[in-house]
Amino acid sequence: MGVDPNTGGTGIVSAGTVGSYANSSYNSFQAEARKSLTHGLLFQLSYTYSHSLDNGSSFEDSGFGSNGARGYNQFVPSLNYGDSQYDARQRLVFSPLYVIPKFAGSAFSFRNVAIAGWEVSGITSLATGFRTTFRMPAPHLSRCIARTTSTSTPAPTCLTR
Repeated sequence: MGVDPNTGGTGIVSAGTVGSYANSSYNSFQAEARKSLTHGLLFQLSYTYSHSLDNGSSFEDSGFGSNGARGYNQFVPSLNYGDSQYDARQRLVFSPLYVIPKFAGSAFSFRNVAIAGWEVSGITSLATGFRTTFRMPAPHLSRCIARTTSTSTPAPTCLTR
């Protein structure tokens, strides 16, 4: 038995378990195109289509009164298997590189010394976003609308989702 540092009492301070009992799978199609260095330019273009499934990526953000994207069934964990919260389906990456050529004239001219041989490069990455569920607190879901009755007098009708 230990001593609780906050109260000075003896006994079990806390009991609990934490585990990572989850299954996941990731499948993807990947394609790549490369252009080798010609005329000072080379680039690489990559595309990935993927799908990630699991039964645990939303556990910490679900169930216990929070705003999780999906609930967690602790009694039948196999029912929790579905799209991962980090499932980004498509990604396209383009990375060019351009080598500034040597200019005509003397190799020691100001342009050749200052600029020639430098490389300009970049990386552009485009990807689909994560799936999002927009939620609003319950009081904001109630609204009243006016409807016309047979006597043509507007009467409010409250709808609640």
